[in-house]
Amino acid sequence: ATLPYYDRPQAMLVRSDREPPVTEFSDLFGLRVGIVTESTGAALMTTYNEQRGSAIRLFASRDLDRLVEQLSQNEVDVLVVDRPVATALARTSRENAGDDDEFVVVDAAVMSTPLVGVVQAERASIRDVLDEAIAELKGEGKLDRILEQWQL
Repeated sequence: ATLPYYDRPQAMLVRSDREPPVTEFSDLFGLRVGIVTESTGAALMTTYNEQRGSAIRLFASRDLDRLVEQLSQNEVDVLVVDRPVATALARTSRENAGDDDEFVVVDAAVMSTPLVGVVQAERASIRDVLDEAIAELKGEGKLDRILEQWQL
């Protein structure tokens, strides 16, 4: 594995008019939370419920578009998805609705997963070159600018 190049947190996507607002993980107790089947968010939420006695009502689907529709129609209260996905969905809802935001990303990171590149073991020299490039991009601040440009 290469050096980590991005820390991918899970995020909560909610309707902008949600009352009471969701501002942190503990606000999910008793809510209907949409998760994508076999995703990091699903693993996180399922594990949490197993340890806490199903405190959060989970609605799982393989179809992200269906979950977004359910959120839009108040059939689920929150979606837990990768932050880049949540950011893109919020941006798309803003573009489709004009100045009004239909969805907002809750700023509290739920869980982070470091992303790395994977190289065949016999190709360690490729990993070394990638590690140097990642370190250089980080050191010069270019990686942060790229991630910021893509709102990651």
